[in-house]
Amino acid sequence: MDRNKIKLAVIGCGRIARQGHLPYLKNHPRARVAAAVDVSESNTKSVCREAGIPNAYDDAEKMFAAEKPDGVLICTPNWAHKPLTLMAAEHGAHVFCEKPMAVNAAECEDMIAACGKAGVNLQIGMVKRFDAGFVRARKMARDGRLGRVSQIYASYLNPPPPRLDGPVFKTAEKWAARLGVDLMASMGLWRMTDERTGGGQLLEMGTHLLDLFFYFLGEHPERHGGLLNRNRDDMRWEDQGTLIVKMPSGAICTAEMNMSVTADNMVGEKGTIYGSRASLAFNHVNAMWYGLPFHHYYPTRLSLYQAHSPVTGMGFPVWPIPAGRAHYMHKLQMDYFIDGILGRNRDYFGMGEDFAATGRDGLEAMRVISAAYEAREVSGAAGAP
Repeated sequence: MDRNKIKLAVIGCGRIARQGHLPYLKNHPRARVAAAVDVSESNTKSVCREAGIPNAYDDAEKMFAAEKPDGVLICTPNWAHKPLTLMAAEHGAHVFCEKPMAVNAAECEDMIAACGKAGVNLQIGMVKRFDAGFVRARKMARDGRLGRVSQIYASYLNPPPPRLDGPVFKTAEKWAARLGVDLMASMGLWRMTDERTGGGQLLEMGTHLLDLFFYFLGEHPERHGGLLNRNRDDMRWEDQGTLIVKMPSGAICTAEMNMSVTADNMVGEKGTIYGSRASLAFNHVNAMWYGLPFHHYYPTRLSLYQAHSPVTGMGFPVWPIPAGRAHYMHKLQMDYFIDGILGRNRDYFGMGEDFAATGRDGLEAMRVISAAYEAREVSGAAGAP
């Protein structure tokens, strides 16, 4: 391997690869993307054209044999994560795997074991850990600025799409197809309808919220529970859920997800870290979800509530928080993966190199979510998946 520049391959050429990762890899000084793999020939061709990738494949095994990449980005639907991770490990390739890590905890354990045996890195795509605002929140929580953190609340709420079997969506789907756009794919709605995903909002967004708790506190749950609802019969999986975990430190953390509500913020994570000395509110807008061009420049906003706040109701903005393309979370996440393969220093934020989400983090999130699904199925409550 060229110790100054590594060879990468991307498997899965959907939205997260195209908008989240490849823009920062196209001209990366320490890596080149040599191959793209997707079951859709049109996806692969368009990604190769956009990102300047020379080789296209429709089969991952063929790609590994021909290209022998140093690392791979697995950006497929989550049901393919385990077999592709095991395949990469067998070929000695380091693995960046998008979230959710897999469809259940047992698959996560197999992925961890395979990468450990092969001696390759396994990084999970919990990109929020690299957002400048969340980095600041982590520092404040870890440095004692907030006092003893006893509770964290986080939510991911967004307005409902039109009924997928209704005339509005069907008409929009038809017109989008004429323009060459798969509306279900571009909006990510297949996650709520495909049997193979293994779950809905708990799996899709609960993963992010749980990982924020792990990230802020540096620990994994000792107790957990969850509830879910499927409010729409045009979707296979739950569109609403709540997860609650208790950490070894005693902190209780609650995550709420709902994709069928009118909320007071755009799509993104919102919540508060409650401490004995001060509390910190955060509001992250996932502008990439909207395809907004300025998403590179919009870090999480933070507001600090202190002794005066119970009387005034006021919090003070936390600033400055770095912004701009060089500080954008998807870029830094790719830098971290590449620098890990090259053995370069990864202490980007002065908090040590052990920064990104590992297989263990992905596994612990999946254990909480899987238990919530199993409890719901056992209870036999109406609307269970």
